[in-house]
Amino acid sequence: MRRTQSETLLKTHGLRRTKARMRILEVLKAARKPLSQADILARLGNPRPDRVSVYRALDAFVEAGFVHRAYVDERTSMFELGDRCGPTVCHPHFYCRKCGEIVCLPDSKVPRVSRLPKGFVVERQKVSLEGLCPKCRASGD
Repeated sequence: MRRTQSETLLKTHGLRRTKARMRILEVLKAARKPLSQADILARLGNPRPDRVSVYRALDAFVEAGFVHRAYVDERTSMFELGDRCGPTVCHPHFYCRKCGEIVCLPDSKVPRVSRLPKGFVVERQKVSLEGLCPKCRASGD
């Protein structure tokens, strides 16, 4: 039997290869933007794992380094595969403050932060831009 990319990814990172984890990875692979846990649950269809199982799987993926928390506000984490990010820099994201849309900007170049105060070490640079998407801007509300 041929191993899927999801199975190989999980095995490479020493994670259990459960059906739920493989389905979650397939949802993230098919997405063109970061997804919240609720988005992922909705796309899993039935039968679907419970919220706690999805949350634990996402945490394990983030800790292993192949899934990133793309945007985090006070209430929501957004997740995406880390295949378009380097080990210390992730591409920027645009967040529409009106409708909540998040758009990946992998072709945008953002300079690396330099000249940090003494003793500070950057482990990962993430950039989030906020404003209005074209649809919300055109609506003028």
